[in-house]
Amino acid sequence: MADREREFLDYYNEHRIKDQESYYLSKAGWHERRANFFILAAGIVMFLASAASWAVSNGVYPSALWGVVAIVMPAVSGAIVAVRSLYEFDRTHTRFRNTYFDLRHAAVELRPAEKLAGQELRDATLEYVKEIENFLSRENSQWVNMMSQADPSSPAGPAPGRNE
Repeated sequence: MADREREFLDYYNEHRIKDQESYYLSKAGWHERRANFFILAAGIVMFLASAASWAVSNGVYPSALWGVVAIVMPAVSGAIVAVRSLYEFDRTHTRFRNTYFDLRHAAVELRPAEKLAGQELRDATLEYVKEIENFLSRENSQWVNMMSQADPSSPAGPAPGRNE
């Protein structure tokens, strides 16, 4: 019977935990790339604004169009930074990355010891799966709660079962 529990643990780790780790790591990377893209775009726009300003002030391009470009580009850069902040790419990246590491840690720390057998192994396996699933459920519940607070069309108040 112990072989069956060990097989189940291996299967659970490979198909549930590794899948969730992959998901959280992928989402963290996606948000990190978006955060980096927006900051790079804002920097490029500010560089172009500086170049346009220099060109206008030194008479290289004395037209009014370049003057307007030199004035408008910093506002565009500010708008890009505002969009980056609005979507909270950095915060969401950190949250997904931390969840990934927390899940990895929980999977190692809570995994039943190799020396267990029989009923002890069954009980430890059940407790292990229960704790991991509770962890994932709490994480999902926090996301749902955050989204319901951010969405003005959702019913007011915290998610059911939450004391916030």
